[in-house]
Formats: sequence, C-alpha cells, structure tokens
Amino acid sequence: MRYDGVETKDLLKSNSSKMSLLLLCSLVFEVLGYVLYKRSIDNHQWTVYFSVFLFSAVIFCFVLIYKTLLFPKALTLVYGRIDVPEKYFCSTVDLLRHGAVALAVVLYDLICIFRIISGDSI
Repeated sequence: MRYDGVETKDLLKSNSSKMSLLLLCSLVFEVLGYVLYKRSIDNHQWTVYFSVFLFSAVIFCFVLIYKTLLFPKALTLVYGRIDVPEKYFCSTVDLLRHGAVALAVVLYDLICIFRIISGDSI
C-alpha cells in the first residue's frame, strides 16, 4: 500500500532498522561504561560509569516505549487512516513484557552504580 509516495512496508522496515541500531548503541554504551570503570585507576571515578550507564538505560527505555506505543500512532497521524500490521500495535502483554525488560535494565544499572559508590566491585 502506498501513502504520499511512500510504501508502507518500506516505512515500517526503515523504522525497525533504526530502532535496532539504537538498541545496539545502547549495548555499546553499556560495555563502554563497564570498560571505563574497570580501567579507572582508583575505581572512584564512578561518575563516568554512572553517566554512561544512565544514558544507555534512557536509550533502551526510549526505544521500547517508541517501538510499542508511539510508532503506530505516529504513522496514523502522519498518513491518516493507514493499514498498519497488527504486530506493530502494542497489546497489554507486549507492553508488560517490554516494560519489564526496560525496568530490569534500569534496575541493573542502578544496582551497579550503588555497588560502585559503596566500594564493591562489579
């Protein structure tokens, strides 16, 4: 189906690849934060680790929220009534599952940060 000269499936595919790229960037930032922490001389430079971890968690949560909630609605707003495949809409189960993953990532990051502040190694 075409809307304003754009093939719907091409639009969905390009958005999916952008979201995958953002998730990959999030994982790279997680690894970068861990490496920076391990390479720091006195292991009290937790502010770098904190900022990198927090940035990673924010990217991860944004991707999940955008993918599950906002993208189908944005397509509808831009193109009017559009036949978006059901898999791009969020069911309650998907929302709970994605929310649980995002919450787990944020909690893991916070636990690591508090362990660093208290002097433990991760």
